[in-house]
Amino acid sequence: GSASLEIIREVLRGKHDLVMMTAEANVTLKETLFGGTSMHLMRQCPCPVWVMKPTSRARYARVLAAVDPNASDEEHNTLNIRIMELATSLARVEESQLHIVHAWSPISASTLRYTLRLPQQEVRKIVRETEEAHRKGFSDLVQRISLEGVKVQLHLTRGVPGEVIPLLAKKERIEVIVMGTVCRTGIAGWLIGNTAETVLRSVNCSVLTVKPVGFVTPVQL
Repeated sequence: GSASLEIIREVLRGKHDLVMMTAEANVTLKETLFGGTSMHLMRQCPCPVWVMKPTSRARYARVLAAVDPNASDEEHNTLNIRIMELATSLARVEESQLHIVHAWSPISASTLRYTLRLPQQEVRKIVRETEEAHRKGFSDLVQRISLEGVKVQLHLTRGVPGEVIPLLAKKERIEVIVMGTVCRTGIAGWLIGNTAETVLRSVNCSVLTVKPVGFVTPVQL
């Protein structure tokens, strides 16, 4: 049968907590690591999916957790906690350096000034307050996880997450990224969020993808 469908059915039957597989060659996008089976699993499998790039290294030296704190969305923050817990656990076991990144994009200054007709002083204030809100949300999230015994670097970066994460992964020579995948709108269980889609098509390392608590796969037994 279809590899992705049968793997998901086995996950449902056995109530498995994790799927691990090697990266495939994508026949349509040869520069990416993720082919049809892994992409289907990242979209529809109810448990985390770890797609591993073949390597000769005995352990991961650098792990990256990509998070997106949102003070008004506790369900989304629960996903961030799962990402942090998995990344921290992996970094602790592998004795890896853990990088935690949150990229944020403010409303553009030109939009605030010319579309909303706000004065320059008000524009600066809004951008400053937006950055401070993201800084506080990021700090609060990090403090909810025990990082004892883990070497951590925090990255609060202004920019589009789908662009920032691949660039940071390349710069820091990241070997595995832990991130969420499912978009919160659209057909449940079928869409990967825009950020995840962009990252998966841009990175050249292993990726461990996580679904929100309560995610229901559209695949039937």
